[in-house]
Amino acid sequence: MATRTLTRIFLAAVFGLSGVLAVLPPPDNVRIFSEDLGLQLLWDPPVNTSNKLNYTTQYRGAVGLSFTAACVSQWETSCDVTDRITPFGSYVLRVRAELGEQASDWVTSHEFNVLQMSNISAPSMELHTRGGEIEVQVKDPVMRISDFHELYQPVEYVISYGREGEDLRLEERSEQSHVILSANRLTADVKYCVHVHISIPVFNKTSAANHTCIINSAKDPGVYCLWGTLTRIFLAAVFGLSGVLAVLPPPDNVRIFSEDLGLQLLWDPPVNASNKLTYTTQYRGAVGLSFNAVCVSQWETSCDVTDRITPFGSYVLRVRAELGEQASDWVTSHEFNVLQMSNISAPSVELHTRRGEIEVQVKDPVMSLSNFHELYQPVEYVISYGREGEELRLEERSDQSHVILSANRLTADVKYCVHVHISIPMFNKTSATNHTCIINSANDTVAGWQIVLVMLGSFVLVGLATLLLFGVGWYSYRGIRYLHPKAKLPEHFLIPSLLPPLSQMDQAKGQPVELCHPLSIIMDTPQPPLLDGGLHCTSHTQPLLEQQLEREAGGGAGGESEQDGGGGVGDGAMYAGGDEMEPCLPL
Repeated sequence: MATRTLTRIFLAAVFGLSGVLAVLPPPDNVRIFSEDLGLQLLWDPPVNTSNKLNYTTQYRGAVGLSFTAACVSQWETSCDVTDRITPFGSYVLRVRAELGEQASDWVTSHEFNVLQMSNISAPSMELHTRGGEIEVQVKDPVMRISDFHELYQPVEYVISYGREGEDLRLEERSEQSHVILSANRLTADVKYCVHVHISIPVFNKTSAANHTCIINSAKDPGVYCLWGTLTRIFLAAVFGLSGVLAVLPPPDNVRIFSEDLGLQLLWDPPVNASNKLTYTTQYRGAVGLSFNAVCVSQWETSCDVTDRITPFGSYVLRVRAELGEQASDWVTSHEFNVLQMSNISAPSVELHTRRGEIEVQVKDPVMSLSNFHELYQPVEYVISYGREGEELRLEERSDQSHVILSANRLTADVKYCVHVHISIPMFNKTSATNHTCIINSANDTVAGWQIVLVMLGSFVLVGLATLLLFGVGWYSYRGIRYLHPKAKLPEHFLIPSLLPPLSQMDQAKGQPVELCHPLSIIMDTPQPPLLDGGLHCTSHTQPLLEQQLEREAGGGAGGESEQDGGGGVGDGAMYAGGDEMEPCLPL
């Protein structure tokens, strides 16, 4: 306890979790109140606490795992959960106090079985007196869920009576709600008090008692009893009471059929009997004394008594054949406990397949009385499966109605058959079996290593594609720059040659030899003008070029004679004088 408290304090201090530290005291005197199948949780406020507290109440089924909210942040100190429950369930409730962000610990009730533990209020009662007798008419309590006789059968009405102010020493017990207290045990003109309560043997419980008094009337002088006796003798002699003489053979092969809590009595007609026979069927509770008619003078050879019973009762049924005033002996069935002995039909099953798995969705059978899970808990879904035409060697068991058959135990594109039935361990019984088949899908689940391999391959391909695109772009750029360079030749490089064309004599000598040398262009210094013919010379040969041009302009035919060590202009080059002669090259 100390460790848990310290843990809460630490979490509250570090993380500030609301509600982690329960600083409020919990509700006090928490208790369950249940009458006529209503269900309420009651409590008292914590001692010495604020009057601004509110409360939250939750509930769950006895076999459930999580609680469901019923009353949230309310001021009242009670919570009615009747509309959230069924009469056949067991429930656990809890409540806590709240003040802003603070909350107390939960206070949890004990497990409460509604049908067994709910109190039954007193029945209403009417008293009438005639001829020295007291007629007692009892009306069952009104249940908040369902009807009294649908839930509790058999019942016994216990009537205790005596003179007012004295002990109630006289008692009558009956399965009928209408009872007449005999005049032989009563005194006329005396006030009698009558106490009535209802006994329910199956659950070993009784209702509250109703207390009513009445003054008994004067007794008629024996005429009533005499008249009744004479009337009965007359009817028996003249009309013949039905059933006194059974001259008909009884119905044959009488049997009970019960499925999903329905209850029917079946039989065959007597051998060699008239086809005009009718039948009457009666039933009673296993601890009852008298039978009640349910199917009277009918032609059918079956009688459905489902709407007259409850799933928790045991019953005895009987049937006889009739022809006019004649009647056969009664044929009585064995005692039949509905909840334990009723057959359960096969559940419905839906199969779906995906990624090599088979998904099994089971739906419980539909009960004629109440709900399957309200009557049978716990249950187990048994699923057997295998390849079509082979023995069903694989099996899954689950308490959930939704089951997935693993792909590890299945083969893709193979037809599998699935058998499903419900096991009810408490009653050692099973339902009928549902048989369904389906073709399993391909297992498209990809292994982890395959995913990693594909990712790595994708990265490599993307890298290679990026490099390829980069190379294509780079070489395309180089090609464009080659065809359309950015650098431009100087303007004087584009001027046509200033030299005159060769004469016929020079042409007869053949094409002059052109000397080619490396040429460096320096743009920083001003360039000299070009000579005619496209000659370009260095700066210290400029005077020689000017003289040459003047001679040509004067009509001289220079350059025809050859000189040792060099060629003339006709040879495609001019040399400047001096020790160091540089060529003038045609461009």
